[in-house]
Amino acid sequence: MKTMKKALAIFLATVMVLGVMSVSAFAFDITTVVGTPIETVGITVEAPIAGYYADGLHSVEAPSYEIVDLTWTDAETDEILYSTNEDVAIVDKVYEEYSIYTVTASVYAADGYVFPLNTDAITVEINGREAKVEKVTELGKVIVVSCDFVCEAGDPDDIGGTNISFDQILSLLKTVVQTFFRLIGSLLGFE
Repeated sequence: MKTMKKALAIFLATVMVLGVMSVSAFAFDITTVVGTPIETVGITVEAPIAGYYADGLHSVEAPSYEIVDLTWTDAETDEILYSTNEDVAIVDKVYEEYSIYTVTASVYAADGYVFPLNTDAITVEINGREAKVEKVTELGKVIVVSCDFVCEAGDPDDIGGTNISFDQILSLLKTVVQTFFRLIGSLLGFE
């Protein structure tokens, strides 16, 4: 009986040691990401205009990434005025003149592309303004970025100091159509 206990103890110790060794043998360096690095991100959103509600109109400047989540918050109260996430409680409130609002976007890298894990290596602009990279997740597949805007009174056709161009509208429509087809493809099991 004593010999059986010793043999069982040795067997279990061996299994545990081999288990630890096999995990470390297959571990990979999480500081390295695989894919073509995206070093510049350009996003255009509808800037806050006093008296109007926040919305999710946006376009991106390259096919190597897309926005998967967009949120507008009041920078002073942290109230969420708009979000593409349906589980978030939204406040029914219009933009107020001279208030500060923050847009936060989760940007997904397309197949074959990644964002550098070092946030200093990524340049992000929203409406031509420097945006802050909040974090990089999923081994460089998603970055979360944010930018503050001061709401000013103005003509609703004048977005962020520039007129919306036909190319921006086409880019937005292209993004919507691509997202729709990806949704349909994922529902049907196509990758």
